[in-house]
Amino acid sequence: MFPILGLLVGVAGRGVLNPAGVKGWFAFNTVEDGWNRQALPLQIALFVWAAAHLATIWHFDQGTIADRLRLGGLGGIEANGFVGYYAALFTGIVAIIVSGMVAERWFTRAMTLTSLWTLYLIGSWYEEGFWTNETFGESWAPLIWLAITFFIGVAISMIGNHEKYGGWSNREEHRPSGARQFWNAHWASLLTAVAFLIGLVIRIQWYAVPSMHAMGTDGFDMTGGSDPWYMKRVVDYILAQNAHLVVDADRFYPIGGINPRPPLFSWTLAIGAMILQPLLGDDAVWWSMLALPAIYGALTILPVAAIARDHFGKAAGVIAAWLIAFMPAHVTHSTWGLADHDSFVMLFIVLGFMFYLRAVKYAGSERLVRTTSIRPYDMLRAMGAVAQERKYAMSNAVLAGVAFGAASLGWKGFVVGPAILFLAYAAQVALNMFRRRDSTILSTLFLTMLLTNLLIALPFYAHPQMNLMLDGSGL
Repeated sequence: MFPILGLLVGVAGRGVLNPAGVKGWFAFNTVEDGWNRQALPLQIALFVWAAAHLATIWHFDQGTIADRLRLGGLGGIEANGFVGYYAALFTGIVAIIVSGMVAERWFTRAMTLTSLWTLYLIGSWYEEGFWTNETFGESWAPLIWLAITFFIGVAISMIGNHEKYGGWSNREEHRPSGARQFWNAHWASLLTAVAFLIGLVIRIQWYAVPSMHAMGTDGFDMTGGSDPWYMKRVVDYILAQNAHLVVDADRFYPIGGINPRPPLFSWTLAIGAMILQPLLGDDAVWWSMLALPAIYGALTILPVAAIARDHFGKAAGVIAAWLIAFMPAHVTHSTWGLADHDSFVMLFIVLGFMFYLRAVKYAGSERLVRTTSIRPYDMLRAMGAVAQERKYAMSNAVLAGVAFGAASLGWKGFVVGPAILFLAYAAQVALNMFRRRDSTILSTLFLTMLLTNLLIALPFYAHPQMNLMLDGSGL
């Protein structure tokens, strides 16, 4: 509620409480001086949104304990529950949409959407038992609802066609409102951000309460089998010893063995617990382990959207964001409580793809040196020319290597990421040979990525106790 109120103060006070600038997201809400009356629909919408959340809090406070626990129908308890969060959230979204319609002078559509949403809320509250009326309990109640809906539609039609109060003309295309200008400039960013938020919600919504109210595990539980519980053991060791668990006496008990997991994912969980510890005490480690996999999963939406936007445009980026937000295979491996490395590794592999594809996009295929050969000196000279002339592409190749390096320190099977890119690289080099184009830039970028990845992975994989440099399940 308070971020919404803060946005309301920012919109209403622009040019009044502080000078109005001409850049940024608020640039379409600018007047010469004083209060911008044209932004009144947005200000009303934000006020309605904040008031809706306040009303739901008030309604929750008015209920009994049984109402707050939603125990209606259990053991004869008479309880109706409470309105809940989502009614206020969708009311705010509808209010924002209606404010945009009003700004475009789509008054008939605004009245229609407002009345339909209001009818839905009132009807759903009746179904929940928040208000009662004997008339609506009779068999002819559906006809009453039909009549109400019909006459509201008639009233909207009469107002819209009235000579004095209606007959509005929409804004001309060459004179768009500030709302439309804002939407045209930022629609892709907004829809991608909403995809991220909804993706985060669906990875948390159905898992949070069961994971924190489990019997037999001191109140907390995790999903995903035994792997998350071993990760919890590693994290507890890190927090207790401030060092990574290398030799685990309980593996192959009583002989002992090496902890097979690379360290980075478990250390992010441990660092998250350290950050939360002053606020949550001993529960901090549980909150970190339960929450971070869902956060990593939701963050994956952003590089996926960036890849599609970079190569196919804004619309493709938005579609990609929403597809990955709801993709069942990804959701089920990145939920709240699944404290395994899946979501972490996928995030950094996708980041590696994003940076590498950017490097290739801005690399070009020009020949930067007069001659190339297999001699080391000529190869190094050609690679130096690439580094000098294609700095942006090289920096993205390095970032791709860093991303794959992070994945390699979280999962030993990380090589699947560079392997996929190697297939694309090999195919492109083969095509260049047939088309008589130079592949020096492409090869330099790919080798730079692999070298960066190797340097980051070496401290773990070359550790004497790990001995994973030449192992089939290692590097």
